[in-house]
Amino acid sequence: LSVMPSDSFSLNQINKSNSFATNLFKMEEGDLLFGSIRPYLHKAGIAPVNGYVAGTVHSYKVINDYDYNFALLILTSNDMFNYAVNVSSGTKMPVVSSDNLLNFKFAYSSKLAKLLSEINIKSIIVNNVKENLKLQRLRDYLLPLLMNGQVSL
Repeated sequence: LSVMPSDSFSLNQINKSNSFATNLFKMEEGDLLFGSIRPYLHKAGIAPVNGYVAGTVHSYKVINDYDYNFALLILTSNDMFNYAVNVSSGTKMPVVSSDNLLNFKFAYSSKLAKLLSEINIKSIIVNNVKENLKLQRLRDYLLPLLMNGQVSL
């Protein structure tokens, strides 16, 4: 949850789960994620890799592939975040349950969902995130070499 950006479909950073011993749940590339603690921070998006999430992040899959983009847009909408804030419990660090999120009511159109599914948002975002992570690793490797003069351009 700490690396999940607010108001973004994608994670641009990945943490190692070895710093956590319990409360981990499997996630698969493309799962839809929603940060349950402090929903007013607007943390939701797409899992870019297979891995694990802490119990503070709800992970969802769609039943029908053509519903993916529609579900992503609903899950990351201001209406969903406002609803999550209203049904969350706790004062200092409010938490929204998965059951409450799944009770969110919205208008659905299979025709619109199928139309939205013509663009493969999941692949676009996952591929972009993976490319960004590769570039970050390359930068982290090359920058010290450039700074101490071992490599020049």
